[in-house]
Order: sequence, then C-alpha cells, then structure tokens
Amino acid sequence: MKRYILKETQEHPNRIYGLVCTKPFTQLVWNLSETLDIPFTRDSDVSLKQAENSQSWPRCSFVDGDTESTYSIVKNKGVDNILAPELKNVDAFLIETNQSLTFQLSLEKVSQTRFIDFCFEVTHNMINDETDLLLYVE
Repeated sequence: MKRYILKETQEHPNRIYGLVCTKPFTQLVWNLSETLDIPFTRDSDVSLKQAENSQSWPRCSFVDGDTESTYSIVKNKGVDNILAPELKNVDAFLIETNQSLTFQLSLEKVSQTRFIDFCFEVTHNMINDETDLLLYVE
C-alpha cells in the first residue's frame, strides 16, 4: 500500500531582499526611495531586549494603503551587533509584507538599482527563527 505524506507549504506574508551596498544607510534609503518610488520615512528601530542588554537596528518604512503592503528597510549592522549573523556581509534588508501574498517588488526590480552592489532574495532557511521574527515587521 502506498503512503502519501502531506508536506506543509505555507507561504510567508513577507518577502525579504538582502542588499549589499557601499553607501551609508541614509543614502541607501534615499536612493531606494527615489528608484522604487516608495517614500520611506524613519520609523522606530527593530529592537531586541534581553535580560541585561538591549539591541536595536535602524528601520525606515512606508505603508501603502492601496496595495495593503508595508515596505521596510532594516540595517543589518547596529552599533555593536549584527541582526543576522549568518548573513554578516549584508548591509540592509528590504522587506515587503503583504497578507494577501500579492507582492509588488521583485528581485529583478530591486537589482536594477545602480547603486546596490549585490542583492538576493533571502529565504527563510538562510536565517534563524529569531532573525525571521525580528524582520517580520508590519
């Protein structure tokens, strides 16, 4: 008798791009804002509070009511810490969150920006669960 196994294939409501750029974070945000036509503004930091210390990483975001998407740029390198130590060469993450899974950004669209040296789509098996939760911003 054959046995069938149902594998859980759940789509995540966010798409994450890793960006490598030699420009400072503020210039990266401004250039992405101009190129992708997304008016990013400074938002509260992504933070992690533990018993003795707290860590934070700068974030800029924009909520698009028309497409029901949230766009965020989170810096990977904080003052004394790295958000995703397994991706330590990444300078920032560009995150698109959409509950209906109709994403507006694509790797092709993001990679056409001339000031980004390298970009790739971050899959959820590239980062640990804690980093995944921190990057899941709405």
